[in-house]
Amino acid sequence: MDQKLELKLKQFNKALLTLKDALAQPKNKYIRDSAVKRFEYCFELFWKVLRIYFLTEKGEDYRSPKDAMRGLSVFKFLTPKQTEKALKMVDDRNLSVHTYDEFEIERLYKRIFGYYELMEEIFEKLKNKI
Repeated sequence: MDQKLELKLKQFNKALLTLKDALAQPKNKYIRDSAVKRFEYCFELFWKVLRIYFLTEKGEDYRSPKDAMRGLSVFKFLTPKQTEKALKMVDDRNLSVHTYDEFEIERLYKRIFGYYELMEEIFEKLKNKI
């Protein structure tokens, strides 16, 4: 396995565990905000892991998060419905950085639970393919 990929996978796994921990806590605004922040850095590691994986294992260079999510579909990691969810996750990651609207943050927080599950599922598939 490529050393860079192995390192990023380990970092991503640790990040996922921090997100899982935040999502397991009783919700208050501080936990919510923590979960949103953890989602942001999990997502960044997620798409970078995908980029390295696709480049080293498949010879494809996806240079943007949306392209990497589409790559998951191309290489049969995701169903079409899951791919839609992954693309929405990219939009929500961008929203999380640029919104200050409490209502939007609440809605995003609720969606993060599903995004966590999707990222965890892909992590397991990646581990088994490498």
